Amino acid sequence: MNAIEVVQRYIKAWNGRDADALVALFAEGGTYRGPRVDHDLTGQAIGNYAKTVWATFPDVTLELISVSQTGPGQVAYQWLLRGTNSGPLILIDGSAATGRTVTVLGNDVMQVEGEKIRSVEVNYNRQAVDDQLRGTAP
Repeated sequence: MNAIEVVQRYIKAWNGRDADALVALFAEGGTYRGPRVDHDLTGQAIGNYAKTVWATFPDVTLELISVSQTGPGQVAYQWLLRGTNSGPLILIDGSAATGRTVTVLGNDVMQVEGEKIRSVEVNYNRQAVDDQLRGTAP
């Protein structure tokens, strides 16, 4: 399996709401970092984070827009997330669901070693998501 195939499996695990498969994709000590977490997540903490996202947006989907290998084992890819906030805003402020749909474009950089993820750095406009949830997005 090459690095791009690892990205595809990663997206499939997110869309399949399969926390065990997601965690299994990471190498021991492999890290996940994104705008909603203030430190690197490893191991089961990655699966727990995914479960919180799925609880907040039960219908969330990630669409892979583009993907390219940028170096040995390094992949950059762009995705589009869509989801309706029908669960509590656990990752934001714990408030009740808004019922609003969010659409956000993001991009990640993943480092792969063999068939395992060494690191994922997630990037998206966190303010745009918050604005959509509050109904203040342009």
